[in-house]
Amino acid sequence: MNDLLSHLALATLLSSAALALVLSLRDAMTRQFGAGIAYAAWSLVPLSALATLLPARSVILVVKAIPASTTAAAMSIGDIGAPSRWVSPSGGGLDAATWLCGFWIAGLTASLLVYLFQHQRFVRALGRIDPLGGDLHRAQATQGCPALVGVWRPRIVLPLDFESRYSASERALILAHERHHRSRGDAL
Repeated sequence: MNDLLSHLALATLLSSAALALVLSLRDAMTRQFGAGIAYAAWSLVPLSALATLLPARSVILVVKAIPASTTAAAMSIGDIGAPSRWVSPSGGGLDAATWLCGFWIAGLTASLLVYLFQHQRFVRALGRIDPLGGDLHRAQATQGCPALVGVWRPRIVLPLDFESRYSASERALILAHERHHRSRGDAL
C-alpha cells in the first residue's frame, strides 16, 4: 500500500509541475512556435505521470556487519528499513503515506467543489432555461451558448437568438457538434 501511495504522490507531484509549466509557457509557445506546438506541449502532463512507471536506477549498498556488542540505540541511528513516521509530541504518530493520502483526497475534494461552483455559476448566468422539445433547451442569455450543460443528464442549451444568429447549415452543424459531445460522454 505504501508503494502505491508513494507512486500516486510522485505522479501527482510531477504531473502538477508539468501542468504549471505548460500553463505558464503556453502563450509564449503559441507566439513563438504556433498553436500546434502549444497544444502538443500538453502531452507533457500525462507523460510526466507515466515517467514514474519507468524503472528506477539501481543502487548497490554495501552494509557492514555490526558487532554484537553494539547497543540497540546505536543501531537505530542507521536503521535504513524503518518506515518514515511523523511523530506528535504526545508520542503517537501517523504514517507519512497516510498524511500524503489525506492531502491528496483533500485536494481532490477541493478541486471538485471548485468545478461544481463554477458550473453552477455558469448555469445561473444563462438565466431561465426552457425546454424546446427533445434534447434541446433555450436559455435567456446569449453568451456562453450553445453548450452542453449537466453531468448526469446533459442537455443542449441554445442561446436566445439561435435562429437569427446562425444560418440553417450552421445550426445543423452546431447541433451535430453538441450531440457528438454528449454521445462521447464529454460532460462527465
